[in-house]
Amino acid sequence: MSRRISNTLLTVFLLLFFTTSLSFGFTSTGYFAILGFGPSELVFQPLNGDAISLGELGTTPNVLRQLDDQLWIVHSGDWQTGEGSEVWHLSLEELSEAVENQNLPEWNVIELDNGSNPYDIAHINDNLFVSHLNTGEVVVLDDEYFEEVGRLTNLNSPQGLCGYGEFLAIAESGFGAGSTVVLVDPVSLERVDTLTVGINPQWFTTDKTSNLYILCSGTSWTAPPMPASLWQYNDSMEELNFIELEGYPGEIAMLNNSTPERFIVLGDEYAQLTPNISIFSASTLEEQIVEENLTGGYTMIPMLEGMLIGSSTTNNVYAIDSGFSTTGLEFTHENSVIDIVFVEGETEVADNEMGLPSTAILSPAYPNPFNSFARFSLFMPVAGDIEIELINSLGQKVQSIHSGTLSVGEYSMQVNATHFSAGSYFIRARVGDRQYTKQIVYVR
Repeated sequence: MSRRISNTLLTVFLLLFFTTSLSFGFTSTGYFAILGFGPSELVFQPLNGDAISLGELGTTPNVLRQLDDQLWIVHSGDWQTGEGSEVWHLSLEELSEAVENQNLPEWNVIELDNGSNPYDIAHINDNLFVSHLNTGEVVVLDDEYFEEVGRLTNLNSPQGLCGYGEFLAIAESGFGAGSTVVLVDPVSLERVDTLTVGINPQWFTTDKTSNLYILCSGTSWTAPPMPASLWQYNDSMEELNFIELEGYPGEIAMLNNSTPERFIVLGDEYAQLTPNISIFSASTLEEQIVEENLTGGYTMIPMLEGMLIGSSTTNNVYAIDSGFSTTGLEFTHENSVIDIVFVEGETEVADNEMGLPSTAILSPAYPNPFNSFARFSLFMPVAGDIEIELINSLGQKVQSIHSGTLSVGEYSMQVNATHFSAGSYFIRARVGDRQYTKQIVYVR
């Protein structure tokens, strides 16, 4: 069930905001952040201006995500009463218009089972997947009316969710006693495989070659304590590497840069180690030397170049570049930083400061070659009309992937070639007078 709510606290901030003759919108590069344990609020922080409050969120917001052009907030619900298990969402365009027009943002609210403790979300094909930690389920909702269309049951306290090639990966944390990742067909909801990993798997990240990285946080409260570990699998579900970790990291993200080499960044959730950030080669899992004391690390989000790191202990958010150094961009908030989402705006100043591209970016598809489904991402630096299609080697259109307007942001899309002949194809994206293509090979 879905409903709409509005934040009354925003009125005061809107009046203050507009009487100072400032302008808002996603014309500035910046980030959304959930601030504060207990009573929480959402803010938008431009990288070149003051933070703007977008109102109160209640007491249980736990996870902030940007999926396609929507901002999502997962509310875990009250631990004692079980009430308030919800997912809120709103388009970036609606958020921008709400502030520009001095209207209250009316969140779309998806009500979930009380006491289910929703933990993470993933958007694959036309469905939204929500993990329910307490009830051991993943609920599947259609992404138009958000009605339940399926449910995975008998899972061992599922936490993190991630698209992994053609599958949905589900981390079975077992409340600290689990050690498996379940792979599920997102269409049929059938279990395809189970990966046995370290203790307490929680979160994932992937790279452009469709390798899957699994963070197992270990346990500090058991006797004896169980070590944390990092695992790497390729797109054929084969284990490539794993290492044991110091401390009990609770966050994982891919550090973006302009070179083929990629780096995994782990954050020590409870700041038990100094420095609180560890960086590893994505190819070898060898730890990199970090000369600066990168304190914080409760939450992390990649930018197109580098990363933003937020801390629940120092209330700071700062940027690091691909050389593992702070960039000088640092923000201090009044409350703990719980989670953040980066959005790139349209201002020339922000692009020049951060070195971010001003044109669309079409990523290579993966896996490539592929035998049924492949995924790719598209980054839109400004809102606009775009045509994305699959063409064959003769230049003939064989599939329309998207046609219409997209807002600013990064979009994950899928190619379904199950009914095509084997051979070479091209993903073609046309934005205005520009055209972008990536070759992809289909094998049967």
